[in-house]
Parts: sequence; structure tokens; C-alpha cells
Amino acid sequence: MGRKEDRQSMKTPITKKGWFWFLILLVLAGGGFAAVKLIPIPLDFNFGKAATQESSVTKESSENNITADDAAEIIENYKSIALGDPLVEDTKGVSYDDVVAILGEPSSNVDSEISGTTSKMVIWNNFNGAATISVTFKDDQATGKSISKIPVEEKKKKITTAQVDAIPFDGTYTYEQAVQYFGTPDSLSDSLINGVQAVTAMWATNMEQGVTFHFDDNIAISKEYTE
Repeated sequence: MGRKEDRQSMKTPITKKGWFWFLILLVLAGGGFAAVKLIPIPLDFNFGKAATQESSVTKESSENNITADDAAEIIENYKSIALGDPLVEDTKGVSYDDVVAILGEPSSNVDSEISGTTSKMVIWNNFNGAATISVTFKDDQATGKSISKIPVEEKKKKITTAQVDAIPFDGTYTYEQAVQYFGTPDSLSDSLINGVQAVTAMWATNMEQGVTFHFDDNIAISKEYTE
């Protein structure tokens, strides 16, 4: 294995790096909701048993409310929301008005202004119960997004933990490969921080045991199972 592969296999997710959490604590010290200025962690994003249970309930209702084409459109609209990097000045995300043009009027939002910086967290759950999308904004540019309760087609054969454990973490396994193998994830969360595109994807519907994968710049970095 070459040096590049060695570095990739040893790499940890951006959310598990010490400086990342130091930045969170630094921002939190400034007070309350100001944390979303730099760290776009959606408030309605659930993992583990709660996410699995919520996901199964949603699928039962969404089968009667939306088509497969509708579900695909929701996911494509989510993907089209370009994010800015709060630590890189020249990297700008789309504006609040741009996202409204894509998703329609939001269901709810929370605004905050700290030291002249305006922060906003906006939630859309107006997809006939099929999905919930949240987007965080700093000074009217999107800096983070998540989508949960994604409608996923049920399959008779579930992927086993042994198959999941066979996935390599040597810098070669991509998000696209995971989607091709596991299918559409039940939940996604995206951020762009210090030049790193971080994606957290959770699969539960067609799995023997729910699993969350972390990707940095499209490469699988780590995983953990949900209980």
C-alpha cells in the first residue's frame, strides 16, 4: 500500500478531529444559537432507534402520498443546494431566496443575530410527509443542510453486517459506491468546512443493522452501527 493509501486509511472524519470540536466550543462560548454560524448541525436530524422508527412510519404513509419520481425529485432538489465554507471567505453558498425558489416556502425558521452576524436555520417538511429538509445560513449563505425521512423502497433481501464489515476504508470506497450497494440512504447531512466536503449518511431500511457512514471529500472514512 502506498503513502496516499496509508494516509487515507488512517484519516478520521472531520467531525472527530480535535480542532473541529474546539471550534464548536469556541462558538458556543459566544452564546446559544450562534453555534450554527460555523457548525451547521441540523436540530431535527436523528440517528439510531429514533431515526429507524421514524423512517419506517414515514415509508408507510409516504407510499400513499408520493411517487418514486416525486421522491427522486426531492433528493435532487436537496443535492442542488450549494453550500458555502464558513472558514473560506471566497466560497459562497446559495442564498435563502435561492433555496425557497427550489423548495418552496419553509415550514419554520429560527433567526439570530450575534455581533452583527445573522444566522438562520430553516426547515421544510411540506413534502406530503415524505421528507424533512433543514438548511442553515450564515449572513444569507447556506453553510449546512440535512435531509431525513427519505422515502426508501423496501427490499426483501437485507444487507448483512458481514457485508458491511467487508467495505474497505483504504481511501478507495466512495459515496457513489455505497449508494449503489446499499441503495438510497434514509438520512443525509452535508457541510463544507475548511475545504472539506463532509457527508454523513445513515442506512437502516434494507439493513440487517442500521449503519452510519462518514465521508470526507466523497471517500468513506469511518462507520458506526446503530443499536
